[in-house]
Amino acid sequence: DGKRIITCSHNATAKIWNAENGSQLHSLNIGDIPIDAHFNNNSSLAITVPLDEAAIKLWDTRNGQLLKSLTERDKGRFVRLSPNDEFILATQDDNSAFLFNTSKGSKITLHELYGGISDAEFTINSKQLIVTTHSSKCQIYDTTTGEILYTISEPQDGATDIDMATDGSYFVLSGK
Repeated sequence: DGKRIITCSHNATAKIWNAENGSQLHSLNIGDIPIDAHFNNNSSLAITVPLDEAAIKLWDTRNGQLLKSLTERDKGRFVRLSPNDEFILATQDDNSAFLFNTSKGSKITLHELYGGISDAEFTINSKQLIVTTHSSKCQIYDTTTGEILYTISEPQDGATDIDMATDGSYFVLSGK
């Protein structure tokens, strides 16, 4: 919503700030150095991933309360939260990735992530996940089954970034 900012700190916290006046709203105790943090679409939820601790954490940003802790993973690198808040993507050091369904408590393993994920975006309706890998591929997954729907092999030097149009009608890939 553009009204909040989340930062990660080496003191094992993530902080939520008021973007309009710079005041600190909440300090979230991660338990280890947070290496990634993201808001949902309206900034009412935040998700954090620590460096060494196994728990991905989902937070209510209005009051700073921990809502859910997911511990079924090894050390990870980044997380993403779907626009409908139903899915969490979590990557791991071994180049694997999982989709957690926050309402059902289920986990889907994503396959064929050769070289690991460089970026990921959910579609606006949260039905697909677009992933770029370090092996020069862009793969589009079904979020309910984890199946690969499409594979795009461009740009040939490696797709590194994805940007989704605000209306969800298209996405742009960029490479090295």
